[in-house]
Amino acid sequence: MRNYLLMAAGALALAGCSNGLGHGVALGPSQEKIVRLAPHFARRPYEGAITVRTPNATLHLTVAADARSLTRGLGGRHSLARHTGMLFVAPWPGDHLLTMWMKDTYVPIDMVFINAADEVTGVARDVPAGARNAPDFRIARRFGHGHYVIELPAFEAMRDGITTGTHLSIPHAIATL
Repeated sequence: MRNYLLMAAGALALAGCSNGLGHGVALGPSQEKIVRLAPHFARRPYEGAITVRTPNATLHLTVAADARSLTRGLGGRHSLARHTGMLFVAPWPGDHLLTMWMKDTYVPIDMVFINAADEVTGVARDVPAGARNAPDFRIARRFGHGHYVIELPAFEAMRDGITTGTHLSIPHAIATL
């Protein structure tokens, strides 16, 4: 039963991982879980940035879809320019419960959870920055449902007109990763 619960928790959550690479996203509590539960993700690299149109702005987003970029995320960043951020792509098809955290990210952010139909399912506003060398239990976490998460500077989602129910067009090349 314990193994089943551990596998279920790992399969349902995108949880931050600090394995020397910094803030970001990984399956379960360690890098090894990524390989065991989602071996296909090493074949999902995406170089460069994309643009996503919101009701009030155009966002310029770096894509995190492979193990390295999901793990690193915005780690080490102390600032983010307006209308810039990162798009995290879940390593499994469809929508899931997603967990994001602020490990080694030193700027407050908004987290926008988006389902596979490109609809915003929730916005975590002004998630506090992580403190350097903070123990894991003190690091801010937010939960949402979807297939993607966009991280933006704090209060950017509101300024850009992003609310629950907003439709954002994720480029087809990203949706097929």
